[in-house]
Amino acid sequence: MTDSSKIHIKVVLLRSNPVTYDVRVLKEAKIFLDNGYSVSILGWDRENKFNFHDSIDGIAVDRIKICSSYGSGIKNIWPLLKWQFAEFLYLLKHDFDIVHACDFDTAIPAYIAARLKRKKVIYDIFDFYADSLIKVPNIFKKLITKIDLFLIRHVDGVILCDEFRKEEINYHKNSVCVFYNTPEDLFLVLQQRYNNIKDQVFTLCYIGYLDNRLRDLTQFIRTVNKFEDIVLKIGGSGPSEKEIVEEARKFPCIKFLGRLNYEKALEEEFKSDAIVCPYNPAFRANIYASPNKLFEAMMLARPIMINDGIKISGMIKQYNIGVLFKYGDIESIKDAILKLQENKELRQRMGQNARKLYEAKYSSFKNEHTLINLYKHLLNI
Repeated sequence: MTDSSKIHIKVVLLRSNPVTYDVRVLKEAKIFLDNGYSVSILGWDRENKFNFHDSIDGIAVDRIKICSSYGSGIKNIWPLLKWQFAEFLYLLKHDFDIVHACDFDTAIPAYIAARLKRKKVIYDIFDFYADSLIKVPNIFKKLITKIDLFLIRHVDGVILCDEFRKEEINYHKNSVCVFYNTPEDLFLVLQQRYNNIKDQVFTLCYIGYLDNRLRDLTQFIRTVNKFEDIVLKIGGSGPSEKEIVEEARKFPCIKFLGRLNYEKALEEEFKSDAIVCPYNPAFRANIYASPNKLFEAMMLARPIMINDGIKISGMIKQYNIGVLFKYGDIESIKDAILKLQENKELRQRMGQNARKLYEAKYSSFKNEHTLINLYKHLLNI
């Protein structure tokens, strides 16, 4: 940790959601805070559910309240423009040394404000924006791509979720930093807390964004129902939440957990035998996805169930840390479940492999070191 008395750097992070449940943003903010930086976050409260001024783990959070919805495509253009204008005014009124823009919908105002104030701007790409849009005409996607590539090449620093994103955005310069979606290491804490848990029914777990267009959980619900002595736990929120809840009610083997904070989500995953992570490969953004679930599975020493047809699936094979299935193919999902359910030794071996990989390459310590080194390089400290 850097001596905070020697650093007087103000960082403002920007994110187009309320931030409360945004694990990656809060993780980055905490790293900056722990290393002596002054940190604040600006978020977008689309549902008017949160306070304007807030504090999360000692980090100041402001939220702009503009009504909108997620995943509504071109219909969201006016609220998006209002959000970006409000974000721009906020940046003009507040002091900062570095503006840290998370994803394209915060990047344009951040870039302009930073250049006007002669400050540094970092572009943190969670998903390549044009590839993640669903209900948007191709002509708009092409325009967004051109603007996005301009920003990528003119900001002071770029952060990606994994190496595959370099291929997606065709960006291979030395100024790029890869900050993985890896969680803090809580394995020993959770192991001690739940070391007396008796053998349970074979349990699968998915906790995350609920959108069946991108990650169809209905196929898992209907497959699991064909088994005896198996439980599927589902948690989170999203546009398909109502549909998933209604589907889950039909089957006693499905437990819907609702929206959980991050610590509780990790607890539920730790208490499970495997973590489920479907990604519809029909969407380009999913092909290059860097799932939080994968890195959580590594940290928790649990095997992961993920479909083929995406870049990250090669890593699953290479390190033997989980099983693959064909997206949308119930028989393939069934075979993958059976492979884990019937072989406890295999589950344990995959979990051990995953844990070793986390410690060797993806630990939170290594992740923090990479991020802070980028900031030091940009600030010449």
